[in-house]
Amino acid sequence: MEAPSLTTEETYKKVLAAEGIPSDVEELDGCSLLWLGARTAKSIIVYMCGGGLVTHAYESHIQFLLNGWKIMKANNQDVSIAFLAYGLCPTTLYPAQIRQVVSTTQHLLKTRPAESISFSGDSIGGMLILALLLHPTHPHPSVPPLSLLPGSRFNSTFLISPGSPIATSTPSMLENEGKDIFTLAGLQQTHDIVNASLEPGIDFPNPWILASSVEGKWWKGLPVGEVVVTAGGNELLRDDILAVGERIKRYHDREVVVFCGEGEVHCGPLVDLLMGVEEDKACTKLWKQWFQDFKAYRIRT
Repeated sequence: MEAPSLTTEETYKKVLAAEGIPSDVEELDGCSLLWLGARTAKSIIVYMCGGGLVTHAYESHIQFLLNGWKIMKANNQDVSIAFLAYGLCPTTLYPAQIRQVVSTTQHLLKTRPAESISFSGDSIGGMLILALLLHPTHPHPSVPPLSLLPGSRFNSTFLISPGSPIATSTPSMLENEGKDIFTLAGLQQTHDIVNASLEPGIDFPNPWILASSVEGKWWKGLPVGEVVVTAGGNELLRDDILAVGERIKRYHDREVVVFCGEGEVHCGPLVDLLMGVEEDKACTKLWKQWFQDFKAYRIRT
């Protein structure tokens, strides 16, 4: 697949303009939040897109989220989606992206409880979310801490093919060469760009970019409720993704769903929408159902 020719913000504005919806860009330090819905909604879903830290969002990213937002709105749920447009390599050096995720989350926590914030993301965006969730108990040494009130946790997270541009020795890396949307050579090319775009003294890979290398007990105490992890059966990264999902499921104290869509590729729901596939496959159905079931945060009295 060719990389998008527009920036994430340009694509966001293009898709919303076609729908007659006004855009709302909140500029932050080195990144921005692209809003679907009011900033003051009872609940928000913060979305982080994939692209290996080197490419912008596709139209299908914005369109899928817009469709999900419409589902929640039709269900009378006061929920907005905030698309985080983080800095890309090589202009923005890693791990500035994790720093931006943490600072953005801290910014949102100034005006709302953690329980009103959910996260969703695909590919490396899902990995950034996992890095955020690990950060309170296993902080990245180059990233400021995330301050959460004692006992608080984020509402939920839905991760689509969470993975990094790093080849491992799992069987799916060889079995699915030629079946996925990218190749091992393409994975290596992205890896090389990120590896050449590191802040001084940063190891690559590390546990905050390669979740499959994280010790099992690190997943204990994640400050979040329900976790959903999906993968495609034809993904190069399939085995790494499912291994991470199963480790989270073993140690997390809330519901964890780990699902593999047979015959599906990396980020299948987004790829299918981009390619105009009309029939929803299993991962797409699961993600749409998550929006359908989503309930806005209510203050407990």
